[in-house]
Amino acid sequence: MQRHEHMQQPGEARAQKSRVWRWRNAVSASDLGATAKHILLQLSHNMDGNGGSCFPTIAELCESTGRSKKTVLKHLRVAEDAGWIDIRQGRLNGQRWRRLDYVARWPDSGVADAPTGEKVVEMASEAGGNEGSKVVEELHQDKISSNNISDNISDERAGAGEPSQPDRRKVERAFRRWYPTWPRFADYSDATAKRVWFSLSDRERADCIALTPAYIAAQTDGHAFTSPAVYLRKRRWQDVQAPAAEPLPERLHAPFGGPLWMAWWLWQLLQPPTGRIVLTATEQAMIRDGKISQETLLRDKRRRHGWPKAVAMLEAFQSKHKFHAPSAMKALSDGFVAVLPDSPIFAAWVAAHERRDWPFPDPIGKVIYFPPVQDLAGNLHEEVEAAIAGFEKQARGLF
Repeated sequence: MQRHEHMQQPGEARAQKSRVWRWRNAVSASDLGATAKHILLQLSHNMDGNGGSCFPTIAELCESTGRSKKTVLKHLRVAEDAGWIDIRQGRLNGQRWRRLDYVARWPDSGVADAPTGEKVVEMASEAGGNEGSKVVEELHQDKISSNNISDNISDERAGAGEPSQPDRRKVERAFRRWYPTWPRFADYSDATAKRVWFSLSDRERADCIALTPAYIAAQTDGHAFTSPAVYLRKRRWQDVQAPAAEPLPERLHAPFGGPLWMAWWLWQLLQPPTGRIVLTATEQAMIRDGKISQETLLRDKRRRHGWPKAVAMLEAFQSKHKFHAPSAMKALSDGFVAVLPDSPIFAAWVAAHERRDWPFPDPIGKVIYFPPVQDLAGNLHEEVEAAIAGFEKQARGLF
């Protein structure tokens, strides 16, 4: 959304006021307990009209609600777990920012539905941070299309979608494996955590499972853990630095025709030919007698002798010797795709080799790997040329 810098108008003040008023009404109508509702309603008096950041101390909340410190802390955690409030640690210098920062929110959403036609101030995002308010113009309901709605989905949840029934079972099984790994998980609502779990993308769930043990191990205070739902909602596993990958050896075994072998093969052929090409006296006589054209003979010699390193790769395969390629090529070769020998795209790759006088590795009926093409329904010769150009550009960044 675009930020609009302007002086606040009276109508906007009413809209801002109505937003925190709507939040109070939503809290009152929620399934929270009476104590949690009371504490949130008292807390809202410290907020601005937008329900934005406020910084009361626990002692001040105890005084305004008449509740004990233990009760206030417990029900603030319940409200945060249910998604009605976002509690963050202030990050600026000064006493005010050493306090906790409370922001009103709606479960599974950072904003509430605004009245049609009003200009409203968008609430702070779930991602945290002390961002300034953004004034945005609400579209008239008749102008809201499915495209508008999909464009407003956050980047973090885009792509998560609504899983199909088999996928839902798979996602739930993953949740059941992950949930018991959380310290004191039995003290919290697994239903609330599961709702957040299903809102994550597949990649986020995988990262969460992989990085949660490191997050737990990094916590020095065993009592500092928040609820599983808050951990998931705030994606706190992203604060953990992923363990460094094991360095690859300098060279890797590259089976004939596989992705790594073919990537190194293409890279060798993309270099200028260095092989020495000599016409024998017999060959020169054949040319003079018209038995073969000089061009045909030179092209055949280039194919057999022009790229010695590529020829050596074929000879290693034919003599049943293992071939090893530089590991730096692996990341690029991982994108290669298998091509069947009797397919049209395979014929296009053979033709591309022939046009350049390149040798071609005979797969002997097996699949062989090549860089992917964009459109198998298009002009395959053009698609292959584009794939070669794209591969060369990427490879030149590595070697």
